Amino acid sequence: MKLRALTAAIFLSLSVLGLLPAQIYAGILTVSPSSGTVGTLITIAMPFTYGLGSYKIYWDDSDRVLAEGEITQSTSTLTFPVPEASRGKHKVSLRVAGTTNDTELTITPSLSANVVSGVIGATVTVTGRGFNANETNLGITFDGTLLDTTFSSDQKGTFTRTITIPQGTGGKHVIDAGGTTPASEVPDLQFTLTPKIGIDPIAGGVGANIGIAGTGFGNAETNIVVTYDGLAVKSGISADIKGSWNSSFSAPTSARGNHTISAYGAITQPGVTPEITFSVSPFIRVEMANGVLGDAIRVGDALWVNGIGFDGNEGSISILFDGNQVMGGITADGKGSWIQKITIPSSTRGKHVIDASGQRTTTSDVPDASVSISPRATIQPSTGNVGTDVTITGDGFAGSKPITVNINGATIAATISSDARGSFTTQFKTPRIKGGDHIVAVTDPTGAIATGSFSMESTPPGTPTLISPQAGMRIGYIGSSVVTFTWSAVDDPSGVEYTMEIARTPDFLGTILRKEGLKQATYTLSEQESLGNGDYYWRVRAIDGAGNQGAWSTGQYFIIGGVQVWHIIVSILAVLILSGIAWRVVHISKKGGWKS
Repeated sequence: MKLRALTAAIFLSLSVLGLLPAQIYAGILTVSPSSGTVGTLITIAMPFTYGLGSYKIYWDDSDRVLAEGEITQSTSTLTFPVPEASRGKHKVSLRVAGTTNDTELTITPSLSANVVSGVIGATVTVTGRGFNANETNLGITFDGTLLDTTFSSDQKGTFTRTITIPQGTGGKHVIDAGGTTPASEVPDLQFTLTPKIGIDPIAGGVGANIGIAGTGFGNAETNIVVTYDGLAVKSGISADIKGSWNSSFSAPTSARGNHTISAYGAITQPGVTPEITFSVSPFIRVEMANGVLGDAIRVGDALWVNGIGFDGNEGSISILFDGNQVMGGITADGKGSWIQKITIPSSTRGKHVIDASGQRTTTSDVPDASVSISPRATIQPSTGNVGTDVTITGDGFAGSKPITVNINGATIAATISSDARGSFTTQFKTPRIKGGDHIVAVTDPTGAIATGSFSMESTPPGTPTLISPQAGMRIGYIGSSVVTFTWSAVDDPSGVEYTMEIARTPDFLGTILRKEGLKQATYTLSEQESLGNGDYYWRVRAIDGAGNQGAWSTGQYFIIGGVQVWHIIVSILAVLILSGIAWRVVHISKKGGWKS
């Protein structure tokens, strides 16, 4: 009671001094502030000066109550927020103790957003309040550039629009709106553009080329550095005038799992750019230990298998060929890498799968690598003569298929079959083929073919020595003679045959008889081949089974027949003449000599 009395005395004194409106301002309501945006908290000071008891605050002569309660001598202030309403003046009424006190409250436009910072491409919900009722052709701007048009506010001057943050440099930017309501009356909405990076791909193996793009960096910012797990992997990057940049780098050696990527520069400090992750997955790389990629791969060849992106220090790693282990007991280093040499096991022609697994890495985690096996044929020996025993070993052919071997297109071995793994072994004797290199082809019905070379000896055989008839030998007397020719035998690993020629002249340009393919070092003329009287020359050379021709022996002279028929006739005539002369001389002598 004492406190109430004291308060009443103080207010009465203030009223007398003119410091309080008291009842002399009846009908007029004073609020602070007298204008504001939707949601602004409005204050009525010393409400007891307007009366004591139950009160209600009304909006725009309607039944809309903004606040209500009891005013007592101790009530120092009443407050209420500016309700959602259109731009301009609105009536506020305080009703208490049977009286009404009014004032005007001016609503000004405002903007708000669900977020006030973000990256380029982020979606932001912008809400405008306190604009004109049903205002049309409203637009939202970002740093003065129009983003959205042709939308309207509702009856209360409110609108909600979703915008996409456009490209720009990092830092503060202005979002504004306007239409019939001047944008100059709308307080700017500050939006902070933060840097952002993106990568492509977001997962892969060590060594993968990763494209990286940055936005929201400083205007033409320089010395931008890309980090991978905190270590620089690319530097010297510069942004354009809108703070954007692009680059790429190779994923460094690292263990399986997620790894952080970030960026900073001369303006954008480390730790400001949100990190993104690149997921490393294990894989294996296969390379030839000898030769280069693209060369044919065959059974027995050595391959390097390089595992990358396994767990750090992972043990019990095995390499599998077509699901069968060919190497085990491998341990990765701290970054999940390892390398091991393997030998291609016996396998059929075509594609085969190489895989790997470890203590924690399964074969399903590792993409398969593959190699394509080509057929091969090994020929031993690769040189020889006619009749040499040759062994051909083949692998990489189709499994359990017939195999054909041919030289120069002629089949020399058939009815051979490969085993289930595409391997075979066969032997044959070299046929009569010419000296020099020859292609040996091995095929199967699937089209597999492997070739090798066999070199047939090309050394010509020696030159025979002519034995009979000897030089200058005379054979027969009158008429044709059947002659037997003999010469020394010649030895050759490929076997030999002989060719003999008979001619009338030592240059053998007029050969009258040629015999080829003689197996023995002798030949007897047939009756049809008998030689008539006269002078003759003969020679012989050896040709081995590989077609190598030896040198001709020196042509050897011989004679057929002792006397020619005309020689006999002339001789008889001469005898007859001489006999006649002798008889004449004797007869004359007996008669007493010659008479003159």
